[in-house]
Amino acid sequence: MNKIFAIIKREFLTRVMTKGFVIGTILGPVFIIGIMFLPSYFLLQDSPKSKMIGTVNLSTEMFNTMQSGLKDTLSDGKPRFKLAPITDEFASENRDERFSQLINENVFDVILVFKDNMIDSPKVKYYAKNINNFVLIKRIESSIEKIVNNIRFINAGFDLDQINKLKAHIKLKTIKVTKEGMEEKNAGVEYASTLIMVMMIYFGLIFYGQYIWKGIVEDKVSRIVEVLLSSVNSFQFMIGKLFGNGLIGLFQFGIWGLLGSISSFYFVTMFPEMAKGLSLTPGVFGYFIIFFVLGYFFYSTFYAIVGAVSATSDDAQQLQMPFTMAIIGSFILAFMAINSPDSQMTMVLSHIPFFTPIVMFTRILTSQPPLWEIGLAIIINIFSILLMIAIAAKIFRIGILMYGKRPNIPEIFKWLRR
Repeated sequence: MNKIFAIIKREFLTRVMTKGFVIGTILGPVFIIGIMFLPSYFLLQDSPKSKMIGTVNLSTEMFNTMQSGLKDTLSDGKPRFKLAPITDEFASENRDERFSQLINENVFDVILVFKDNMIDSPKVKYYAKNINNFVLIKRIESSIEKIVNNIRFINAGFDLDQINKLKAHIKLKTIKVTKEGMEEKNAGVEYASTLIMVMMIYFGLIFYGQYIWKGIVEDKVSRIVEVLLSSVNSFQFMIGKLFGNGLIGLFQFGIWGLLGSISSFYFVTMFPEMAKGLSLTPGVFGYFIIFFVLGYFFYSTFYAIVGAVSATSDDAQQLQMPFTMAIIGSFILAFMAINSPDSQMTMVLSHIPFFTPIVMFTRILTSQPPLWEIGLAIIINIFSILLMIAIAAKIFRIGILMYGKRPNIPEIFKWLRR
């Protein structure tokens, strides 16, 4: 046991006392939050210049209404959208060539071609260099839709002012129902907090699992493993690697948890309404640790096998891909668990060891599954870990001292039968 502790201590101190660990600990939460929110932030950012929109075959009444509807402004107070009519005579001859020229010469950013009978058959063609700007497209669509609907109401003899007065604008007040009772929650904040914790497990399984095979391959290449195995056996060496890197993960998450608690206190104080979505209770943190540890030990045994049978980092990179893809698949399935936590498919997947750490933890955060389901998933994972450790120990014992040619699958099965 003392020998295992010595290896655990070596693994822990070797990783923790590095600049990379310190930088990763500081930037890790920033990276995760950035991945979640920056794409949406940049998607909502628009060009600092006004969008020039040309319209073809649009009546004067509709043009004026659309221009008044698109009255958004930029940060400097200038109009976000500038509309200009393109006459039929100007556009009819060699229309496509003229549109292409106007857009490529940056005369217009967008050209909208309206159908003759827009009120009865509202169809519009959208010409632009970039048709991936969904925010702009939806903004224009909603503006045209509103104009057409208003004209239809007026033509049908309805009072438009009366219709606008009768319209109701609903904002849902979300109340989460749990076994303990009911509590008002902010749906957006709860979704974000769920996603952040799930992403922490996801990245943790990948990063700390890869520490395993990288450390083993480095020890093999540098021949340090031969020195270590003169004092400990292969099983003790493998267990020391697994527990040492697992402690690194828990230590790093502990630091993030402390920083998160401090941040949550500030968040609750400054934004009490937004804080209603936070579900960071001691029970949640407890389940987070349980499922991270279960997932780490399950996947780390595979990564230990990868390191043992690989002679170089290139070999290991190829071999570890199936297990990394399984973790990525679990993360993708977490979105299904968020939307349908109690569906039969989600329930089954949450009890399969490859998916349990992320999918079951997501279910706990979103719907509080029965305790027997959580307990069953934990028991299945524990037995799976013990089985994988036994399998990994057999492969590790032979593969750790092998150099040169990487063994193939039939050779590895022969090792298991010994």
